Amino acid sequence: MAYALAAFEEVLKFVAPGQDTIPADAFTSEAGKTRYRNGPGKFRRNLIEMDIDSTRQVLADIDKTIPPRD
Repeated sequence: MAYALAAFEEVLKFVAPGQDTIPADAFTSEAGKTRYRNGPGKFRRNLIEMDIDSTRQVLADIDKTIPPRD
């Protein structure tokens, strides 16, 4: 989950100030371009921020739901 959080936070850096989405030209690899073409709406600021918030919540709650091993 920590790696996922870091990835979401990194992706958010590609949304320019005052913009709502990552621009298509920010994707440079073929895999990235394909993901963008298949679902450009997934790269909106509000969705990325929701992913960050929910991942942070999971990390905050993880010790409550998974007991430590002895």
